[in-house]
Amino acid sequence: MARKPERETPHLRVRIEPKLLAKLEKSREKNGHTLTGEIVARLELSFQREARMANLQDFMQERLNNYKDRYDERQEALRKQMEEAQEAQAVAEKALRDMERQSAELQRKNEEAIRAAAVIDVLLGGNKLKADLLRSTAVELAEVPEDWLASESNHRQLADRVVARFKDQQAGEAGR
Repeated sequence: MARKPERETPHLRVRIEPKLLAKLEKSREKNGHTLTGEIVARLELSFQREARMANLQDFMQERLNNYKDRYDERQEALRKQMEEAQEAQAVAEKALRDMERQSAELQRKNEEAIRAAAVIDVLLGGNKLKADLLRSTAVELAEVPEDWLASESNHRQLADRVVARFKDQQAGEAGR
């Protein structure tokens, strides 16, 4: 028996519900296709739509990922700025506490100096020359490092400076 030559396009047998067949017939007439042409065109179109939808989903996913990456970068930058601001605030608060502590210490020393000056005035009976000499000697002692006082020769130098200051004050008073 002779074999039939194979055709380029295979034939299919498909069962279609009458309602769907009626819709296909109506569409075929409107589009000017054969029934087979209408079925093939609609199948092709469904695959094209499917491919476009897949491309659109890929595109949208890529955009969504880009937005997410940018959002994450912005969040990280804001987090770093917030940390830097908190660190700066902590440094400023520490500096403020240090300044307040130093101010309180200066206030305390000032109050001590005022009390000490009042004691000197009382002890010396209001004698301005004696009070000034004692105050200048106290200032001289305050400026000397403690370890410098350990040496006997340094004691002598300090005493000489106090005596020189006393003489200068006396000469100043005598000149008035």
